[in-house]
Amino acid sequence: MIDRNEIIRAFVLSGDSDFFAARAFVERHGFDIRKDGPDLIRFCLDGAERDLPEAQHALSKFMSAGIFGKIDRKEALKWAIRAEQQGYLPARYLLSTMYGDPSYEVADGRRRAIDMLKRAAQEDYAPALRTLGVMYLTGSDLELDSARGYSYLERAASGRDPYALLMIGRMLLEASEKELYPRALAMIEEAAKHRFPSALRQLAQFHRYGLYGLERNESLATALTEEAEKIEKG
Repeated sequence: MIDRNEIIRAFVLSGDSDFFAARAFVERHGFDIRKDGPDLIRFCLDGAERDLPEAQHALSKFMSAGIFGKIDRKEALKWAIRAEQQGYLPARYLLSTMYGDPSYEVADGRRRAIDMLKRAAQEDYAPALRTLGVMYLTGSDLELDSARGYSYLERAASGRDPYALLMIGRMLLEASEKELYPRALAMIEEAAKHRFPSALRQLAQFHRYGLYGLERNESLATALTEEAEKIEKG
């Protein structure tokens, strides 16, 4: 049996941008994805059938994850395509993850996934920029190109993508050059302002042990950790 709360927690921990976009959409209309069932399904389906791209994207995301009790990849893919055809960027990004997932059995899926990512990145969609950045930095499905990868991450960070902000902050700290510490810490703090649990925990560690020029502050470290734990519960 699919545990809805565990699915939600996994999305929160990973900073899943598609989930946050879908959840924000239904919450704006008074729904709670932890508690609502049939009414939420009807709301999303009604909006999707009326060609509202936000509803189509939310329906697709929830169906692909099993939020409604079971995973329906065929329907999830259909609604993601419908939303993407209207130019809805979160759907374009979601569709890239579906194309790249072998369980969706999409012909030439990896090539089509990268094409979708690049199209979303051309529109400066931060999650797509960040994903391409990681792919170039690691040589995963794209030719290894550290300079291009870092450039994509910088663009994602400029769009306030918390994952990219945290990644660049960590990379700057790993360079072990003290003049880079202020910028690195500022980026991690910006990621924390977006309620990104990993960034909150990272700052907590720095304050607990007085790292990178910060003063030791156990009470602040505890507060940051507690905030991260609260967010992680969804």
